[in-house]
Amino acid sequence: MLNTVYMDQRKGYDIAARFGVKKYSTRMETLKRLLIANDYINDNLTHSISLEEISRVSALSRFHLYSSFKKLYGQTPHQYINRLKMAKARNYIMTGEYTINEIADLFGYNDASVFGIIFKKIYGRSPSNYFDGNLN
Repeated sequence: MLNTVYMDQRKGYDIAARFGVKKYSTRMETLKRLLIANDYINDNLTHSISLEEISRVSALSRFHLYSSFKKLYGQTPHQYINRLKMAKARNYIMTGEYTINEIADLFGYNDASVFGIIFKKIYGRSPSNYFDGNLN
C-alpha cells in the first residue's frame, strides 16, 4: 500500500515537472489548478465551455492555463473538450436513442453541422455514417 502511495506521488511530481517552472510549490499549485479545470470540464460537458470560464474557475490566466494544459494533456483545452464531448456523443450515437440533432444540442452545439465536422475530424466518418455495425 505504501508503495502505491509513493508511486502516485512520484507520478504527480513527474507530471508537474513538465511545466518548466523551477519552484516546486509553483509546479504543484499549477497541477492542482489544472486538475480543478479538468474536473470542471468533465462536470460541464453538456454546456458550451469557454477558455475564460475555465480560467476563472482554475484561477489561472488564459495564457498560463492554455500553455500548462497543453503541456499536461498534450492538447489545447478546446481540443480536449471536443474529444471528451465526441467520445460521449459517440456512445449516444451507438445506442440509437437520439437523433444527431438531439445529440448535438445535448452537448451545446447549436449547429448540427459544426458538430458533424468536429465528429468527422476525430472519428473519420460523419455521425450519421458512424454506426455501420463496426464498433471500432
